[in-house]
Amino acid sequence: MNIDDVEDGGWMEKGGGDIGRKSWTVEEEVKLLRLLAEFELFRGHGKGKKGRGKFEPMAVKMNHLFHAKNGSKYPMRTWENLRVKANNLKAKYEVVKRKTLLEDNDGAVDQGKETWQHFKLCHDVFGKDSMDGKEEHEIEKTSEEESKQSPFADRSVGTTNLNPKDKNPLIEAIQVLEKRRETRRAEIDRQRKARDQEFNSEIEKLRFETRKFLDLQLDRLRSEQRLRMQELEGKITHLIQSSINHTPAADNDTNLNLKSRVH
Repeated sequence: MNIDDVEDGGWMEKGGGDIGRKSWTVEEEVKLLRLLAEFELFRGHGKGKKGRGKFEPMAVKMNHLFHAKNGSKYPMRTWENLRVKANNLKAKYEVVKRKTLLEDNDGAVDQGKETWQHFKLCHDVFGKDSMDGKEEHEIEKTSEEESKQSPFADRSVGTTNLNPKDKNPLIEAIQVLEKRRETRRAEIDRQRKARDQEFNSEIEKLRFETRKFLDLQLDRLRSEQRLRMQELEGKITHLIQSSINHTPAADNDTNLNLKSRVH
């Protein structure tokens, strides 16, 4: 492997989708190296942490400093992007260090600075005291669960090393969106309740008008029935009276006929 093999863009940075493939700027690389030194991820207490626990706080910090201020120039970096980039920088540092062919560390730093502008910063992070033995060539592997999780699903994870006074615009933006969603949900619920109330009011009004109409129809039918009953009773009374009035005359005629026959 030579220095050209690990130049920016020479290695495809995995673990971050299309965003992870976008080239890193010099400013981002310098800040990443300084954060690596600040968080001591390759030294001391940082050596025992897993990938996400190491790099997620730095990802939040990096996105706060770059992506939040200029999203078109600086893409959002995930903790996996930072992990891969750090390993690439470390590998590049080892190539430059071997290329100098110097045993003296101070001389190697001076020679390396002429070959690569980030060599001094990388030496501070990945120098001979940073790792030893097997760990020097070990590439950290994240669990399958970590790989599938969204790097920003839980903003509270791994941010304890950040200054609590620092305001992260990404977190603030998410909080604003959540408040907007809650407000929108409340407004939707209010509108739904208003529609339900209006619908129930219309149904009740329709029921009242239907009952009123049916009552009027029933009263009309009852009135017509009473009139027909009165008319029928009048006819029956008239027939009875007529029957009573005509019965004596018929009897007298019958008696006269009988008497005439006898004589």
